[in-house]
Parts: sequence; structure tokens; C-alpha cells
Amino acid sequence: MGSQISLHERTLRAVENADGDVGTETLWHFQQVGDMITAEYEDQNIADGHLMGVFDGDTWDARYYQVTEDGETVTGRSEGTVEELPDGRLVVEEHWESTDGQGTTVLEEVLR
Repeated sequence: MGSQISLHERTLRAVENADGDVGTETLWHFQQVGDMITAEYEDQNIADGHLMGVFDGDTWDARYYQVTEDGETVTGRSEGTVEELPDGRLVVEEHWESTDGQGTTVLEEVLR
């Protein structure tokens, strides 16, 4: 395992997105067991979204599926690079490819 970063019980928000369905209101709620990660997400455009993959402490390789508010199903692949900010929050640069496009999303941890 890389740098011992854990996504367990962390919440991240999209702060940048190129060409995707998610917006700055999207919150991802992560869980992690060993190297397996899962996340649930939703916002004004996405009725229900799920991400599942493996995380080595630095990068993840995941698949996701979501249903939009318009009833469209979207599936895709996500590769994310995770870094810790000086204030201890996490930031992720996610490159994704889906059934209807590809792009990059930047996620930042929301402190509770």
C-alpha cells in the first residue's frame, strides 16, 4: 500500500468537472475496507450514483453507475489520484470515461 491515505467515512464534493453530469452540489460518501472502496452520490442531476473499486493509498481504479433525474442510466470507469492537502483534507483528480463521454473531475474533502 502507498501512503496510508484512507477514504473511509470521508465526504468529497466536486469542485471542477469537465463534460459530466455531476455538479458542485454533488457529494460522494466513501467507505473503505482494506483496498476496496465504495461511494454513494447524488445531486440535482443524479437521482442515485454508486462507485466501487480498489484503492492503493494513492490511486483508485473504479467503476460507477448512476441514474440521472431524467431516468437515463450511465455507466463508466474512473481513475483517481488522491493527495492530502496541507490542511489535512483530501483532493482527488478523477479521469473518467462513460457510456456518454469522458472528462476530468476534481473532488475535495468536505470537513464536517
